[in-house]
Amino acid sequence: MMYDYRCTNCQKVYEIWQSISDIHDYECPVCGQNCVREWNTAPSVQVSHGFFSWQFSTGGDWVSGTKDYDEKISRMNTLQGMDKYLGVNNAKAEYVEARQKKIEADRKRSAQELAETEEYIHELKQQGRMD
Repeated sequence: MMYDYRCTNCQKVYEIWQSISDIHDYECPVCGQNCVREWNTAPSVQVSHGFFSWQFSTGGDWVSGTKDYDEKISRMNTLQGMDKYLGVNNAKAEYVEARQKKIEADRKRSAQELAETEEYIHELKQQGRMD
């Protein structure tokens, strides 16, 4: 098995092939100090208790199972306006309402940005910096 050892003096990491029955002592070949074995810890995940998905949010999201996955994917499809393309006939009312609110918020933001742009152009024309 491969083991990682870090020198306590010079902090170099060495990958050493050792048998499980070998004594786990290793000296740094550079400075002669004893090295400390590093333990690589992997994230613990319970088997059959869900999975991590990047589909639903920017930073990723934990999905507890297929029922939760199906619910989140149907929510995302409705929010992104994909229902008519995917043939979804019965979208949840709360998802449809959330989509309508998102559309209205986008329209307000666009109208505000357009008004700010027109105001900026008007000010530039008054200052004589634009024809």
